[in-house]
Amino acid sequence: MRRRLATFLFAAVLSCVAFVTVSSCEGIHIDWKEYMIEPEPEPEPEPEPNEVESRALAFYFTGAWCTYCPNMAATLKKVNERLEGRLITVSIHKSDAYSIGFENDFCKKYSVVSFPSAVFNFEPTIFGNSETIIYEALSRHLESVEQPCGISVTQDADDPGKVEASIRIAGSGRYRIFAVLMQDGIRGYQTGKGDDYVFDYVVRELLTSPDGDELAASDGGPTLSEGAVVSWSARAEYARASDCYVTVAVLKENAEGRFVLNNAARSAR
Repeated sequence: MRRRLATFLFAAVLSCVAFVTVSSCEGIHIDWKEYMIEPEPEPEPEPEPNEVESRALAFYFTGAWCTYCPNMAATLKKVNERLEGRLITVSIHKSDAYSIGFENDFCKKYSVVSFPSAVFNFEPTIFGNSETIIYEALSRHLESVEQPCGISVTQDADDPGKVEASIRIAGSGRYRIFAVLMQDGIRGYQTGKGDDYVFDYVVRELLTSPDGDELAASDGGPTLSEGAVVSWSARAEYARASDCYVTVAVLKENAEGRFVLNNAARSAR
């Protein structure tokens, strides 16, 4: 009898141990499965708004009579390719069919006495036809503009002669706006190249003064505040404005009191 009781108790204990062991293993197994479940991915942060890209501007002094001017035009195109499209060229013609009368003032302003010549970013320094020197100078300028203004230029779909620009001021200060109506793909005679030369970036009309027009704050004051949005509009008189586009440059007063390029943009063509 005692032996049977002992056997029964021993079997009961084994059953309990087995139950506890199995239960414990199942518990560990369940926890392990839950641990292996990958957590829900964190939502992607909203992308930062793109910073405004700065652009450089070249006043390219040329003429259809100028034998060496096409070389300068080709150099500026190569520099623009190296700068990934961040150079805007404005061709100022003198004493040919594409002159519009304001080029003499520009030549005096920048002391241009030989052709071809190029003046960059409204600075008085004149550069010759050296791709390396021009590229390095413009690269330094683009890197130096810490706060380029955002510029949006739009031509009226029904009236291409009418243009509007919206400028978001990046840093407080005094500003001017310069604008020209321009045309690409004009075929004509060029000394040394013949009758089928293609002229690009040709100025057809000035839409501001050569020095730029002052941009005023909403209260009429001369100083614009960071973050302000300024609107500007003009109408071109050139009869074939539908074939043209508009280039706008925003100038900012520097420490020496001169207005130099802050940024530039053009309307879609």
